[in-house]
Amino acid sequence: MGGFRCRTLSLSACVVVCMLSASLCAAPAAKGRIEYNRDIRPLLSDTCFSCHGPDKKALKAKLRLDIREVAIEKRAIVPGKPDESELVKRIFTADKDDLMPPPETHKTLSAEQKQILKRWIAAGAEYQPHWAYIKPGRPDVPAPKNKAWVRNPIDAFILAALENKGIQPSPEADKRTLLRRLSLDLIGLPPTLVQVEGFVRDAGPRAYEQTANRLLNSPHFGERMAVPWLSWCDLPTP
Repeated sequence: MGGFRCRTLSLSACVVVCMLSASLCAAPAAKGRIEYNRDIRPLLSDTCFSCHGPDKKALKAKLRLDIREVAIEKRAIVPGKPDESELVKRIFTADKDDLMPPPETHKTLSAEQKQILKRWIAAGAEYQPHWAYIKPGRPDVPAPKNKAWVRNPIDAFILAALENKGIQPSPEADKRTLLRRLSLDLIGLPPTLVQVEGFVRDAGPRAYEQTANRLLNSPHFGERMAVPWLSWCDLPTP
């Protein structure tokens, strides 16, 4: 396998890692393309929707920022023209009477968050439906600098995120360490001595993949995945 870096995964494991990689390794809004669901909705939800959101009883100025058409009609947002958008004027003003969010709400926007909102409007202020209603699509695979380290698309996402933060990948793990990590992650139990020795002796190119599949097919994998749900539901574990 040319070293072990968690490179060969079963289909199930690949799906999980791809989903996490796509979400965690996405380009930050400060440097890449701004997305409403990822970058804007959380800001508006935290600082604006309490007064300009879906709660009709708390709605002020008949302005809903969660509905694009209403926000545009009220000129809170003028797509492509941030300097004409009331939202931009209000978040940047030095007048406490006009400042949004109002000081009495004790909610603030950082300088970076204000710039993200301004850039979003300048780019057209595109909205997105809730992520659950968006058809999943395959993201573009990034092109990290250290191409020799990449052996599959998942590696590209991981390495691109590391390089973006100025972090070098850790050295490759030895087989015993790799098996212990894999076993603890998937079933919550360490491997037996027999399993360790068998994995160390297996020089086949699919050794890691076969081991991952064995653990994923174990009843302990289901138990491991159920523990957080049982804890969240405050239900007694078996």
